[in-house]
Amino acid sequence: MMAEQEPQGRLAAVAEPTSRCPLCGGTAASVIERCGDVCTELCAGCDVAYLTPVPSMSALGAHYDHGYYAEWISTQQRARRRLWRQRLKLVRARRSGGDLLDVGCGDGSFLEVAQAGGFLCAGTELSEYAAERVRRRLRVPVMTGPVRAIEWPVASFDVVTMWHVLEHLTDPRGDLAIVHRLLRPGGLLVIAVPNRLCRLFNGVYRLIKGSTPPFYTPDERELHLFHFTTDSLRRLLEGRGFRVLTAGMDVEDADWRKRWTDRAARWWCHLTGVNRSLTILMIAEKPRD
Repeated sequence: MMAEQEPQGRLAAVAEPTSRCPLCGGTAASVIERCGDVCTELCAGCDVAYLTPVPSMSALGAHYDHGYYAEWISTQQRARRRLWRQRLKLVRARRSGGDLLDVGCGDGSFLEVAQAGGFLCAGTELSEYAAERVRRRLRVPVMTGPVRAIEWPVASFDVVTMWHVLEHLTDPRGDLAIVHRLLRPGGLLVIAVPNRLCRLFNGVYRLIKGSTPPFYTPDERELHLFHFTTDSLRRLLEGRGFRVLTAGMDVEDADWRKRWTDRAARWWCHLTGVNRSLTILMIAEKPRD
């Protein structure tokens, strides 16, 4: 399968010595964006774009303090609740119950609807502020820290969800290996990430602001360390032992401006089968044998 191409309008790719790709270990990469000392590089081997240098775990933990969640808890709470209910429908279409782990559970909104929908829930969260808030509100176990640093018995869960989390992790490949080990045979991984090839949104953004949206800015709220396409995410999951069952788009965003762009992208995908929306959704299975 031919790899999807990077949209035009970024800085021209410049071949230069780079660090090894954090995912595949390849050394053939090019800089596709530069912001001060921070670069976004595109790996020629696995077609994943990544931020370099990678922030430390302490810096990432400080990034997700109480201010990060303030908008979710206040002005977006109602819209986000609708979003989580729609996401739960995607899960329940394949699993009606069981033990569910939400990696990067944030303020616990998905755990809340999953618990009400019949799942026995647990979560992980990098932010101690958010984790403690979920523990108090829902009375579910939430472990603080990256999933690779948290000890659960092998084959503990029927479903693992990762809602726009993978792109924030410092070691997606290693963390997916842990998730694979935590799932029971036949268990589901439901994962959503931003789409690097969201051309419709990029076009609208360029029309309004005169430039392509940056991968990184110094005051970035949503700090994405990795940028995936449908093809590169599929290869990553399959390389970690998963069988991809479906690949498509995540449910509509809580932000109304992004919803309108994605509706046009859904229409385009219906006609062509090509995902140019803001998001990628994949459902994968841990094989039984």
